[in-house]
Amino acid sequence: MSGPCWLCRGTGKTTKGPCADCGGSGSDRTPTRAERSRVTKGAIEAAEWGSTPWNIVARACLEWLACTRERFTSDAFWAAMDRAGIPRPREPRANGGPFLYAAAKGQRWIRQEGTSVPSTRTTTAHGTTHHGTKVPVYVSLIYGRKPTLGWPR
Repeated sequence: MSGPCWLCRGTGKTTKGPCADCGGSGSDRTPTRAERSRVTKGAIEAAEWGSTPWNIVARACLEWLACTRERFTSDAFWAAMDRAGIPRPREPRANGGPFLYAAAKGQRWIRQEGTSVPSTRTTTAHGTTHHGTKVPVYVSLIYGRKPTLGWPR
């Protein structure tokens, strides 16, 4: 039986052996929980912890926000990035990785508060309207400290 590989969604799969595209399991069986977890964790780590120039700058911006504000939303993040002249990525959800990084166990700069507030952004760089959309509120865990990553204000 052949079909797309569950691992990479490619079509380089054979009936037995690894996928020719990604080296995945190469079968039509349902992947095990451990296999799904490994693939998911790898994809998340690649996206979140990636050291692309944009991610590095975004992390510095988040650290600066967490050091200078007790509470903030992603609106403040995008406003700071815009003021610094940092071009927005093509993917409008790109801020998810840096926010997860800032909240991760090793960093613990921020935590998401249980409340959401209406967004104040009227449009994004992609032309979509966000005014009034609920966005989470983040609480700083390092408020008052000196930023260490050198945010270019």
